[in-house]
Amino acid sequence: MSSEDIKQRRQCRCCNRMYDYAVSGSYSTRFICEECMKIPEPIRRVLISFNKRLTEIETKLKKA
Repeated sequence: MSSEDIKQRRQCRCCNRMYDYAVSGSYSTRFICEECMKIPEPIRRVLISFNKRLTEIETKLKKA
């Protein structure tokens, strides 16, 4: 783990929640918060793709 990863605020790709990354004892990863890591991996993949698509739609609507 690089020094730049230590204690950063990150946004979960699954639920968009902000979380601290590189917290000792946490199951969070660079892209997924600790709560979403409890979700089974196949379901988590679907949620990530849905979240990405919803974010794209929201951005397009804000521009219109």
